[in-house]
Amino acid sequence: MADDMGWNDVGFHNPKVKTPNIDELRLKGITLNQLYMQPVCSASRSALVTGKYPSNNGLQFQVVSRESQTCLPLEHKTIFEHMKEEGYATKYIGKWHLGYCNRSCMPTNRGVDEFRGIYTGSADYFNWTEYTVLQRRVDDEPSAENIGTHLTSTKEMFDVHDFLDAENTETNKRRRYLGLVSAFDDLLGETIKVLKETEMDQNTIIIFSSDNGGASLTRKSPLYDYYANNYPLRNGKFTFMEGGVRVPAVYYDPRLHSRTRGTERDFLMHVTDWFPTFIQLAKPGRKMSSFEIPGIDGVSQLANLGSTYDCPLNRKYNRREEILVALTDATNRFINPPDCTTEDAAYRDGSECTLVSLISEIKEKTEPASSLTKNAITDRLTESATDLAEEAQPATKSISPASEDSKGPFCKGMAIKCVQSTDKGTDNFAKVLERIMLPKALAPAHQLKSSQWRDYKLVYGNQYYLADPSALESEWPKPEESPELPNITGDDCHRIENGSRVVRCLFNVIDDPNETKNIYDDEPAIVSMLIRKIEAARRVSVKAVYHPPLGPTNFTTQQFGPYLIPRDDYCTPSIHFPLEPADPKCYQ
Repeated sequence: MADDMGWNDVGFHNPKVKTPNIDELRLKGITLNQLYMQPVCSASRSALVTGKYPSNNGLQFQVVSRESQTCLPLEHKTIFEHMKEEGYATKYIGKWHLGYCNRSCMPTNRGVDEFRGIYTGSADYFNWTEYTVLQRRVDDEPSAENIGTHLTSTKEMFDVHDFLDAENTETNKRRRYLGLVSAFDDLLGETIKVLKETEMDQNTIIIFSSDNGGASLTRKSPLYDYYANNYPLRNGKFTFMEGGVRVPAVYYDPRLHSRTRGTERDFLMHVTDWFPTFIQLAKPGRKMSSFEIPGIDGVSQLANLGSTYDCPLNRKYNRREEILVALTDATNRFINPPDCTTEDAAYRDGSECTLVSLISEIKEKTEPASSLTKNAITDRLTESATDLAEEAQPATKSISPASEDSKGPFCKGMAIKCVQSTDKGTDNFAKVLERIMLPKALAPAHQLKSSQWRDYKLVYGNQYYLADPSALESEWPKPEESPELPNITGDDCHRIENGSRVVRCLFNVIDDPNETKNIYDDEPAIVSMLIRKIEAARRVSVKAVYHPPLGPTNFTTQQFGPYLIPRDDYCTPSIHFPLEPADPKCYQ
């Protein structure tokens, strides 16, 4: 998992970027085009290790700051603990960023057998310090091992992209950033080489992705240079736009069939899905069609990562149709009553494969929509998806709870059970199909406008992370190495409501993946539906456990030889980060 790597910072998206090992992994594996992470580091990592949306695990707001009394709540059972139960040894190398203010928060107390890396969000590449505090850890103990020799800044690193002018301040910063990208790629190559030398390569699954969108020029900071790039996706890290949450990703399994290698897949996937997918990989005898882990938000995507994947007929197992992209509890927990006015949310509903796909396949083989009958549709669906049908049973009613008050039942999934039955006769059934499911070739356009919301993403709230476009040259900055790329412009998401500046955006992310056209005012039914889904998510969410950083004081740091190191005893789990339901004042 790369830290803050942008969509446009890999060779398979940007040929000018030199990442030969990632590119080779892609040619041997599967490219995941619709993997969603969280907009910031701690949230993504918490979702990965718990299988829960951050709004359900407590790390939905900000990140775990240095010297902060914040930690992933101890009530969560981590992926590492699950894997140990399956007989695996667990090792973690790199950035933890899930809290360290109490020893119970540390990796080796959360199911990790061996840890090497840093606990905080960042550290100097060469001396492992952050703000003069040594962050290097081996297991749970501070370590100055190899400081100054583990990584060296070489001329070769920064000459990989020597077509970027080193004399120009802006292009040189991008050049230096891409030098580190290439260094990351080199380390991946070295890892794969060692796996081959030790004959472990045929028994190792490798997954590459970024932890969130790249930190690009859309966010200015006096402390950091943000020279990642997400072009042509909108914006970047910290935001709920595609550039902030959709990331480059590759899945490699040596057992993949030759016809599967080098393919791309567009099924909808969220970082929480890796949790049950890993567990299922660890249970090779477990029946996939019945696989589930109670209490998590992720769904196993293992069936979609195999050679039998085929849209739309082979969607046999768990399938994700919607994602709570982000739900931020920005309440100030130190003020009573809580301030609930700064909440932000984003929700995406849909995927490229729905019942519409099947019906569109048979549009040339059926009677006009007005004469479609329940039996005609079920017969065709049975022919195409026999393994999904309920044997010799009529279609059953399956209405999504969130859509009961919509203009008609909403069909989810590819199974026969998702064809709606009705007590009002086949004529009414045909009208439901026209209004809800049928493609434009079979249904009146005016009836489709406010019903096919499955491919839409709503960004709703104050989104104080989202920069004012009036202060930017573009929300789609081009990489320094490619000034010839076309400029992208789009609609603003900001508006004034009741005297406050808010964000209100709706995008069709299938037809408009770069989020240029804001259709919020054009689709009130879709907006209302997605707001109801967000409200439902809020009602089951938990309080954010965020606390601001205290700084490197005697309370949070101690001496370790010539170094300052973090203490591990300056917070109390039951006081500072208990897992508690969201405040009902905020979600009534």
